[in-house]
Amino acid sequence: MKYIIPFLFVALSFLTSCADDKNSAQLQREQTRQVNDSILNVIHNNWNFNIPSSSSVVKKETLDWQNWQVLLQELANKPTKSLLSYRAKVDNLTRISDELLLNKPENLNKPQINARLNNLNTNIKHLNSFISLQTIPVDKVKKLVSYISIDVVSIQNQIDKFTALKNIPFESGEKEMIEQVTDTTRRANFNFENKLKEEPKLKTLDKRRGSLQLKDKSSRGLLLIEPVK
Repeated sequence: MKYIIPFLFVALSFLTSCADDKNSAQLQREQTRQVNDSILNVIHNNWNFNIPSSSSVVKKETLDWQNWQVLLQELANKPTKSLLSYRAKVDNLTRISDELLLNKPENLNKPQINARLNNLNTNIKHLNSFISLQTIPVDKVKKLVSYISIDVVSIQNQIDKFTALKNIPFESGEKEMIEQVTDTTRRANFNFENKLKEEPKLKTLDKRRGSLQLKDKSSRGLLLIEPVK
């Protein structure tokens, strides 16, 4: 009998401890769920890419650029209200952004446009990194959504600008002058490159000549030295 009471006390303490641990785990899960729901609400309410409709010129220039069309469609379609949906959306945007860099129309393969595409790609990848975290920094996500909108608009404006410049008619004799300057530049570059290629050969020849001259002088010098008596 004297052993039963301590045993019951230990068993009761163990059961109480297990119940407390279970309640604590449930409470922690509930708190995590509430935090995630709060974060999701903020992301969902701010997931708005403010991209105005592009001009008819830009639409024409990008009509056959399939990756660009897919990107605009993905940005316009809002995910369902779940973190899994948003993470899947950003994964998809990252893939499309990578493909944009690799597949560009030849007429849009310009340094200014490429720089803006790289910036867009970087911001989308930052968004992917933040939204994959267990605790999502919502302020950074909100900023990146805004930055991505700005990047897209900047790319559209740059395409519009290039197209406008391309369509400006040449004045009389201007085209021939540009072609002449371009041809002169090409020839100058060609001559410069050939000169760079020939320089090592010339240096080698100079060294050989110098070496021969030294040998010749040395030989002559030895002939002039009188033998010691």
